[in-house]
Amino acid sequence: MIIVKGLHRYEWNYLPTARNAPYYARNPLSALLKTPTILLTTYSDFTSRSLTPKFYQKTLLENGLISSNHTSETRMGIEVRSIWLRLLLNPCQSLCTVINNHIQVLRERTIIGLQLRLGGQKANYVEKEMLPVEVLSRVVSLVWRYMKARSLQLQDVYVLVSSDSDFAIRKIRKAFPTNTYVANDFPIGHSAEAKIRKAASWELYTKRAIMDLMLLKESDYLIYSRKSSFGKFAHELQMASSNQLDVNSFLRQQGLQCSVFHDRDSVGTSTYV
Repeated sequence: MIIVKGLHRYEWNYLPTARNAPYYARNPLSALLKTPTILLTTYSDFTSRSLTPKFYQKTLLENGLISSNHTSETRMGIEVRSIWLRLLLNPCQSLCTVINNHIQVLRERTIIGLQLRLGGQKANYVEKEMLPVEVLSRVVSLVWRYMKARSLQLQDVYVLVSSDSDFAIRKIRKAFPTNTYVANDFPIGHSAEAKIRKAASWELYTKRAIMDLMLLKESDYLIYSRKSSFGKFAHELQMASSNQLDVNSFLRQQGLQCSVFHDRDSVGTSTYV
């Protein structure tokens, strides 16, 4: 943990070490940060580790940011993030339009979303293995099982695929040749890695990631990679539609002209592999 105290704010670089995480589970932030403005920088899911209900639940309830009492950091963190994500993840006008055009098409059918982060040798870029290739057969089986349970035919479904791997996309397209849906407006790439290299492709990779995330949240049934924080984000965005807080009205008052968050008749289901 690195804390830099400025004139009007704290800039906080949170490092999730074995020493830091338990401390924030036992102590409220107010004991450490005595300022109304906090800039938090982290690659870790801070909220599920540190939003201890006994410290913050009363305030969150009083301000309408959660709807019920929670006994665990994980469940309360999910509900709080469902609001934060909708407040913070609002694409620019041009990207919002691209995403909404896809959503309009996808919503014509039942949407089965697949977030498949393979990593390893089968990814489009080099990183550690995240999902064994053998799991793709299980994913296909899960799709068929979901369709069979609901008497859905191929023409009733879009199989939406988001992946770091053209290999995985080809495998899914082979299984579902007529109804696989891949949004290819931007190239596949690792945005964080590209930013470190200061590559010009960073912006395109980031747009692809945001687009895929916002499309996956529309899934009626989402299958995501357990080891991928991107997949977990997609799941939490999918669940965000169950939160009754009217975030869009607030954002429109702040000048937001295009939103990718729309009303749903029901909240989708999910599983991970």
